[in-house]
Amino acid sequence: LSSGDNHIKFFTHSVEGTTENISLFLGQEADTAEMSQIAQTTVSSGEWQLRVFNFNVAKPGVYYIAFRTQSDGSGFSVNIDSVLVDKGAYELQPSLHVVKVLLPYSNCDLSDATPIGIRLSNTGTGPASHFIISYKINDGQAIEQTITDTLPTETTRDYYFERTADFSDMETFTVTVKVSVGKESSEETGIVKHYAPITELPFTTDFYNNEGINDMWIPMGDNSWEYESMGSCYSSLKKGVENGLLSRCIT
Repeated sequence: LSSGDNHIKFFTHSVEGTTENISLFLGQEADTAEMSQIAQTTVSSGEWQLRVFNFNVAKPGVYYIAFRTQSDGSGFSVNIDSVLVDKGAYELQPSLHVVKVLLPYSNCDLSDATPIGIRLSNTGTGPASHFIISYKINDGQAIEQTITDTLPTETTRDYYFERTADFSDMETFTVTVKVSVGKESSEETGIVKHYAPITELPFTTDFYNNEGINDMWIPMGDNSWEYESMGSCYSSLKKGVENGLLSRCIT
């Protein structure tokens, strides 16, 4: 390796989407105990992910690079491929993607000042420090907001718009959120419905006949519940706090 700036680039993914930690070491001896750590990263995706790290070499010579992986509890394994080591600093670039539209659950208590948010993930090689987020309701005008907060690489973060939305009318709202950084952009669409409350009792849902589920019971997460024809019931497909099944409000 030449003295000065150098970089290493490789692709990696975890097996079965578990969380894996990868550390990189550099040294002039083929002994990890004599090496110095030059980078550390985490991978949680089952899809191939690009990783790039710049590092500095004090003097030219023969060097060895070592990878060390460590699982977080339930981890399994990690794959590494297409490793490239080259001289010079690599120009690091962010790559922002919309993970989710942050909306209230469809129900009958939505207001004219409802918060809307956007969940962003930076899967690029460098941080993003200046980007634009926007949302649009149905065919309305896009509401833009500039973010000067730094979103590091390998990081997912929620941002809420300063301007709230009017969901007070009883109708279906289609919300499109977008992020733009440089010439790249990413967008996703979500739907929220403002229902009328249920006023007639008793309120009955016959899950056995697959009747009354639509617009009466609202999954808290996308694709979190499904109807099982064999058991004639609805079952949860997800763990955690976003796997609830909410009824419409009853008065």
